[in-house]
Amino acid sequence: MNMIENRFRAGLHSLMARASDQMLIAILRRRSPNTRLIALRELGLRELVDSRVDWGNFLNNPVPGVRRSAAWAQGRSGGKLEGDRLLEVARTERVDMVRFSQVLGAVSCGVSSDAAWSVLDQAARRTLRGGYGERAMGGFSGFSLENCTDLWGLGTQTKPGDVFFNRARAREVLGFDPEDRAAILRLAMCGDPRDFQILSGLWAGAGRRMRLVLTAAMGLHGDPRWIPRLVGALKSMDVDPGHGFALRSEAALALGRIGLPSVAPALCEALELEALDHEGRPGAGLGIQRPVRRYLLAALGELQCSADVLVQYLGNTHGSAEGGFYLPAMDALWKVGDADRLRKFLDGPEFVAANALGVLAALEGEDALQSHTGDTRPMVQAVIDGGSD
Repeated sequence: MNMIENRFRAGLHSLMARASDQMLIAILRRRSPNTRLIALRELGLRELVDSRVDWGNFLNNPVPGVRRSAAWAQGRSGGKLEGDRLLEVARTERVDMVRFSQVLGAVSCGVSSDAAWSVLDQAARRTLRGGYGERAMGGFSGFSLENCTDLWGLGTQTKPGDVFFNRARAREVLGFDPEDRAAILRLAMCGDPRDFQILSGLWAGAGRRMRLVLTAAMGLHGDPRWIPRLVGALKSMDVDPGHGFALRSEAALALGRIGLPSVAPALCEALELEALDHEGRPGAGLGIQRPVRRYLLAALGELQCSADVLVQYLGNTHGSAEGGFYLPAMDALWKVGDADRLRKFLDGPEFVAANALGVLAALEGEDALQSHTGDTRPMVQAVIDGGSD
């Protein structure tokens, strides 16, 4: 199946590259999220600004990968007006990888780096209140303040309006040293689909640590042709525990960053496998220190889907060094934004109710808290009191 999927996606890329501008725009109007994602990237390569493209629709599309690719395309072809629009949508965006792409695209269009960075800085510092108090959330999907600073360094421009300068330099460096990790990540951050073969060709001879770098690069690059390899990595249970946990964690993050919800079933299946058979085995201590389920839950949040699975973790306090999986589940549910589903848990167990109310408050503000002021349970009341400081 992976070979068939790869051939299908390779065929799509070839088709898009040969399509006329008019045909490409027609494809954007009526095709699947996967095809739209590829078409938007081809549009970006052509640096095509065309009034027939409904950019507002793509920048606000319900599929994160489509929004991300639209931001990438606009970053290559837009001017100050488009940059201001990208920064505007970034301020309300809840998916971390999409927001980062929007901000980079805005800078490439001429928006000041300071204005763009302030959006990332605020998002990286976000918190949610729950049964055990207020906690930082940015790090669960790899976008803590430290993470954002590192990624910003990889994607920052050397001259105003040019985020994409990195590509030529990174390709040059890799021509001399194919194991230069910074160059690999820098090239991946450029997001150019023409670099897929270069990055893919590095996999066969790579050692274990380099494969972790390449897996991270797949998510930063955002090409859907990586999906079969990443899904395969989620099932890599036959490697030694330490490397296996690290590889599956990176693969989960990368799948979330590519942004196509069609991979959600594979992530949910992996959640079950990790919980039943593989975390906490003898000799597998990293399953507690770096639990794969944390990254799987974060990926579902980045995809904005599978709330039914996520709510099952709202009361989870076991299986990780961070005190369970309720925190990444809360952050993921905030990204999904399904307030009605969260309300169904407000009358449940105290800890679950408090966590659900904390996410609901982040989505709807003080009104969500005021409607539950009569709840006298201590954890729930602590969430309410925290909102009135």
